Amino acid sequence: MSHGRDLDFIIFGASGFTGKFTVLEAVTILSDFRWGIAGRDLDKLKHVLSDVSVKVDKDLSKIPIIIADVEDMASLRRMTSDCKVLINCVGPFHLYGEPVVHACIDTSTHQIDICGDPGYILNLMLKYNDEAREKGSFIVPACGVDSIPGDIGVIYLESQFDGTVAEVEEYLEASERPKKGASIHYGSYASIVHACSSKKKTDQLRKKLFPETNSELKCRGLLHKSKVTGTWCTPFFGVDKDLVRMSQKYFNVKSNKFPIQNQAYAATASIFESIGLISFQAITRCSLGRKLLLSHPEFFSWGHVSHKNLKDDVIEAGNFTVHLYGKGWTQKTFNEPSNSNSNLGKGKCDKEIYVKVKGKNNGYRSTAVAALSSAKMLITDVDNLPKETGVLTPAIVFSKTRLIEELLMNGWTFEVVKIL
Repeated sequence: MSHGRDLDFIIFGASGFTGKFTVLEAVTILSDFRWGIAGRDLDKLKHVLSDVSVKVDKDLSKIPIIIADVEDMASLRRMTSDCKVLINCVGPFHLYGEPVVHACIDTSTHQIDICGDPGYILNLMLKYNDEAREKGSFIVPACGVDSIPGDIGVIYLESQFDGTVAEVEEYLEASERPKKGASIHYGSYASIVHACSSKKKTDQLRKKLFPETNSELKCRGLLHKSKVTGTWCTPFFGVDKDLVRMSQKYFNVKSNKFPIQNQAYAATASIFESIGLISFQAITRCSLGRKLLLSHPEFFSWGHVSHKNLKDDVIEAGNFTVHLYGKGWTQKTFNEPSNSNSNLGKGKCDKEIYVKVKGKNNGYRSTAVAALSSAKMLITDVDNLPKETGVLTPAIVFSKTRLIEELLMNGWTFEVVKIL
């Protein structure tokens, strides 16, 4: 990366829904750094700074504003040339993400994004990893609630486990649901519809990235009641499982570490919600179903989705918990796993651990905190980053940094519930 850039960080898409939260959290998290905001509409960007100024009671009029548009590559290159780390909040990423990645690599700029779309992220890894490595750019996707709690949570779980972790099951739960008011913005909902509808293409990408057949923990099926959460659960459609799998594959190759196998599930409030999620994913597989889902989001989400900005009291009321349940052995081992999903070729697991990762507020503010904290590590903890850059998972890039400590300072919790 070239030196002498005017800014440490730029928040791109600052006038978008999640972008606004990122600007709000940046006032505290990036207080010691030079940062700016970017987007295509000057008036909207000015309004964001004005609005945040009132909320934090601080003059933000001197924060630099950069005009950039995903349809104007020259403007993207000017923007990425002006900072060390770009925090990309412009979605849907399957439509707008690649030009930004291209500009970051061209200008040897690091990028953090908040995408949770498996197809988009796996495609980035296959398509841009070599270019990013050659240009010295860290391109780190999924640095929000997708998938910092899962990918970094496994790193935390393993650090608290005296022995060898063999497998981890993840359960993502919305811990509190507001009684009134939508809690999901339409942009997020539309991205989920796309991610679910693209499963066939995503599975093809998975086969390219994970040709081995023994690196995935056996799934519990479409529906099960978890002994960990006490709730009904269904397989999670996000990218968590893929990123943990990629991280563990990397650590196995680079450090001869036993690769943890994993699965990820969505924990719901009732069996009816789980069935609803399963049905939702099935409906996305046909064009008419997608059209109905996108045309009537309030109906198909039971009122949880809105085109409008979410109410502050709804945002403040929500929070999330990621439950991580691990099994392993008291002894250390560095061997490859076998084809056995139950014993992994090393005998029955004799030790268990249960960890919770929590974030305050709903996923949007927690995502902003995670993205900013991750970006901060790329400047403040350089000595603990991998020597090779590329399109890499959060755990690969940040496992040895102070990221967990930074998250703890900003409202997140990592807790060992019990070790058996």
